[in-house]
Amino acid sequence: MAAMHEKAARRDRPALPLRQRHPIGFRQRLDTERPERVVAGGGRDQQQQCVAGRRLGVMGEDLEPAMSATEAQTQLAATRFAFVPVEDGLWDPSRTRLTLLFHPGRVKRGVAPGERLGPPLRAGRDYRLVVDGDITDVAGTAMGQAYERRFHAVDADRVSPQLADARVAAPSRPSDALVVTLPEPLDHALLQRWVWVEDDGGRALIGRVEISTGETRWTFHPEQPWTPGRYAVRLRARLEDRAGNRFDRLFDREGAAPAPAAADVLSLPFEVPAH
Repeated sequence: MAAMHEKAARRDRPALPLRQRHPIGFRQRLDTERPERVVAGGGRDQQQQCVAGRRLGVMGEDLEPAMSATEAQTQLAATRFAFVPVEDGLWDPSRTRLTLLFHPGRVKRGVAPGERLGPPLRAGRDYRLVVDGDITDVAGTAMGQAYERRFHAVDADRVSPQLADARVAAPSRPSDALVVTLPEPLDHALLQRWVWVEDDGGRALIGRVEISTGETRWTFHPEQPWTPGRYAVRLRARLEDRAGNRFDRLFDREGAAPAPAAADVLSLPFEVPAH
């Protein structure tokens, strides 16, 4: 199994918003001259579909050169349902970030697609995310040069993030920011919604949030200067890491074992000293 973000294969930001007129999809191709290359596929009919009328795909580079045609076709069949087909694509509001979701049926153990086809990425293998240079932005201008991102798949992440591994750097001056070092990279969008700061009376503070250092640092800039007292960083237990594991349960629980009981909101207390 592979831990290349089991929910989102890759988030990338082009310089301008991209044009999106067709359902998101991924092409499948077997290069008979170079059989070491296979494109991960998905979509309604597992046929070539389009992103902005062009191609986007994840390609594996690990097929044996001596692989027979039957074996290669079997390998191509395993690319089916690699990604979740999302109508018009899963774009952010600015249309500069596209999120690719691996199909849960290929990631979770004990589920039919995964049992039959295996995981979408396999540990120890190398892959490339490829975007054709002909893809256009909203102004109709082509990107010009193809984009390629190589990555190596490692073992699946089947461990929940641990609150005990988070660290809080409390502000020492009224104008200082609060910095939380997270136990591991967590979901960027959820960090913006499901983490906040409360005072000792349970009132949420207003301020600006900054997420940085590969989604491992959450920084809070309060609208008003800090006053001495006790505070707490609150986190939803449903906050997920890149593999979909939450603080209160794993994304991929084996069998029908129930998730362990856990509080819905977790706390990281801290204190602002007197100035």
